[in-house]
Amino acid sequence: MHGDPHAPRPGEPPYEPAAAGAAADELDLHVAPGPWYRDRGFRWVALVVVVVALSVRAVTTLVAYQDLPLGLDDNFYYHEQARLLAEGEGYANPFVYADTGELVATAQHPPLYSTYLAAATVLGADTPLAHRLASALLGVATALVLALLARRLGGNRAGLLAGLIAAVYPNLWINDGLILSESLYALTIAVLMWAAYALWLQPRVWRAAVLGAAISIATLTRSEAVALFAFLAPPLILWLGGLALRVRLRYLLVCGLAGLAVLSPWMIRNLLSFDEPVLLSSGSGYVLDIANCDTTYSGEYLGYWHTDCGAPSWPAGDESVIEAELRADGIGYITAHLSELPVVLLARTGRLWDLYRPFQGVELNTFFERRGEIPSWLGLFMYWVLLPATVYGLVVCRRRSITIIPPIALALMVTMTAAMAFGITRYRVPVDVALALFAGLAFDAVLNRMRSPRIAAAS
Repeated sequence: MHGDPHAPRPGEPPYEPAAAGAAADELDLHVAPGPWYRDRGFRWVALVVVVVALSVRAVTTLVAYQDLPLGLDDNFYYHEQARLLAEGEGYANPFVYADTGELVATAQHPPLYSTYLAAATVLGADTPLAHRLASALLGVATALVLALLARRLGGNRAGLLAGLIAAVYPNLWINDGLILSESLYALTIAVLMWAAYALWLQPRVWRAAVLGAAISIATLTRSEAVALFAFLAPPLILWLGGLALRVRLRYLLVCGLAGLAVLSPWMIRNLLSFDEPVLLSSGSGYVLDIANCDTTYSGEYLGYWHTDCGAPSWPAGDESVIEAELRADGIGYITAHLSELPVVLLARTGRLWDLYRPFQGVELNTFFERRGEIPSWLGLFMYWVLLPATVYGLVVCRRRSITIIPPIALALMVTMTAAMAFGITRYRVPVDVALALFAGLAFDAVLNRMRSPRIAAAS
């Protein structure tokens, strides 16, 4: 496994090129294609994906989101914090600054997306529209990375299909027009999957380090990605074929240490900035508080969130103190209503996967999330097409002996996130990224199956 990519795994037969009439799902696709930049055919694929993704995002941003005002929510946070960062004021709370003019340290969200927008601001892109277009570039990069990964797993046509799905899938480009960290999160998840498959296909200790760093970069975008150090890294590395157990354990240790090295500066900053311990973010208490009350445990908003759940008053102190109090309030309600919790967890999970009240989910996405009615409906219908296609894509991968640990890990992570918080479409972004990849592989496999009888007849 360290040398020839065709080397069989333990218990597998030696590699033999597939016969001309072989069924598409039995083809061995572990043959690493040459570098994409030397592949003239794929250079055209990459160009098409980039042009389509950029066009979709530019048009939808200018038409649907150009005049959308900044609310007192996450898009205001990221936009204004980026401006403060660009002015050298550090990671300050933009809400407090807007109210009082005081610079107060914050960790409500991890820092990476604000840092990206701050870099755009320094370059002159400092308006809400400019930040939306800067986020659109992240969506274009996501589509390109998925095209590259699908090529690696299934060939040029699979790369084209996966890239085009990512380019036009509304549940990806909606975030690019709203100034939300999910734009960068989608890209980091795509890169993370690339790192995971690179390690699985050709294990090297440095690739284990890259995987750990990639997980931490995603965590610095949205903190729940830290769960991938449990859901993704151990099963992927411990099931690497052709390696002694001690080598796999060393890879796992290197993965964890590399991840810790990337996260350490932010965690140390947080530990030094607040009265109560804060590691990745100080937003979990607020989430728990608005997700657990009578309004969200029954009735119309079962499994969702509501302002009725908020604490009647916030305590004095910095945001770490406030976060601790809100977390205690939310946990207190959970503890007092344990008998109702199973139904609430099912509702949250059902909302996340658009299996419970999906049409109401569109209304909530339009009203609370401000995603737009038409984009939300389009996103739901395309999701329902991509979900079964992705299931088939996973079957195809198993038939080709390609691991499906990465998408399963992403599904577990987003399900856990919704169960602990509440079910909204935005929390599903990592899975939406995986849908584009594996649906692309599925559609390519279907085309192969339609083509293989003709090849067999010609042979």
